[in-house]
Amino acid sequence: MSPLLEIENITKTFAVPSGIFGRQRVSAVDGVSLEIEAGEVLGLVGESGSGKTTLARCVLGLTPINGGAIRFDGVDVSGLRRSGLREFRRRVQPVFQDPFASLDPRWTVGRSIREALDSYRIGSPLDRDKRVLELLDRVGLSDQYAGRLPRQLSGGQRQRVGIAAALAGGPELIVADEPVSALDVSVQAQVLNLVADLQRDLGVAVLFVAHDLSVVEHISQRVAVMYLGRIVEIGAAGEVFTAPQHPYSQALVEAIPYPDPARRSTHVPLSGEIPSPVNPPDGCRFNPRCPITIDICRSLRPTLELTSELHLAACHVNAPSS
Repeated sequence: MSPLLEIENITKTFAVPSGIFGRQRVSAVDGVSLEIEAGEVLGLVGESGSGKTTLARCVLGLTPINGGAIRFDGVDVSGLRRSGLREFRRRVQPVFQDPFASLDPRWTVGRSIREALDSYRIGSPLDRDKRVLELLDRVGLSDQYAGRLPRQLSGGQRQRVGIAAALAGGPELIVADEPVSALDVSVQAQVLNLVADLQRDLGVAVLFVAHDLSVVEHISQRVAVMYLGRIVEIGAAGEVFTAPQHPYSQALVEAIPYPDPARRSTHVPLSGEIPSPVNPPDGCRFNPRCPITIDICRSLRPTLELTSELHLAACHVNAPSS
């Protein structure tokens, strides 16, 4: 049985200004391959500028890819037309970073949630009214919110509405792009718990994009770490957090704050800024910031290799001996 979502060696480049009249190509996603099983939560993490949001937009069909393939339920997404694309958009729904920007400020909460139900003609008008109230209850909001406007809600409440709207059409995959980064820390935990509960109860798959590894620690079955357009490590969440194999993943794990003074860091802290994608380093793109770089890291791109069962990392130094 094939995965629900298959991303195979996709690339995405953009043209950016160079000099007064020139332009050059920038690779935002460079040969990325991922799979998501039905009902699975895959956390995609990395610093700003790593290409996470571009990858998420490619999956949603909002940004066309330059190469490779994206297949949903075995069907190439790039080949979809009209009715096929419409059905794909019902089955794959986004939850965006800014809940205020993703909701029409002129629409009530109820209308925003009902939009998908009306568009896909799901149930009778009375059924749709009931479904809106059910979805509000599902995300922890009372029916009184149905008549409110987005500006009358807090950030956490707006994000709950965005999640309810995403669930309205009965999707099989939700692509959540930094859905809690704009929220207060206390509210982040509430929304994360909500997403975890919904995923468990409804069995929907989730691609959960975040720049903070701690955000996906307790919600993901697997974690993929992205750096400057490439996946550098992917594996079961427990393994990535307890035994990260790539130096970049190690640095992200060490940056997670734990309320335990006895817990000491064993790795060198991450230093420097992520290089510009306009002129990425040769070889391993992490080599200018890596504390264990050797000569080969500066010239040869490492490939993802198994370090244990179903755990892969792209590192010359930590590669398993052949």
